[in-house]
Amino acid sequence: MTSRSTTVRSISPSGTTVLASNIFALIAFATLLLALSVIALIMQLMLFAFLLAAAFRTFAGHEEQRWYWRLRFRITLIVAAAYCVMLVDRALSLGI
Repeated sequence: MTSRSTTVRSISPSGTTVLASNIFALIAFATLLLALSVIALIMQLMLFAFLLAAAFRTFAGHEEQRWYWRLRFRITLIVAAAYCVMLVDRALSLGI
């Protein structure tokens, strides 16, 4: 029986990426105070895209963490689709 050792590289995002993702998350949280207005939904959708970009920047080039990136991307697509449905529903209810 042979033993295999795999080395997992440490993933440490840059300070700028961490700061930006925290600011985006705080802004998204603050938009919850705007109720379900169209502006809040659009801002949250854009912030989800920025957070996805921050995750991509963090995990780019890390083959062993590719599963996380794929999971994050799929979940973000599902959430974005739900937000688009809410935006269309809101537009239809306003008669736009």
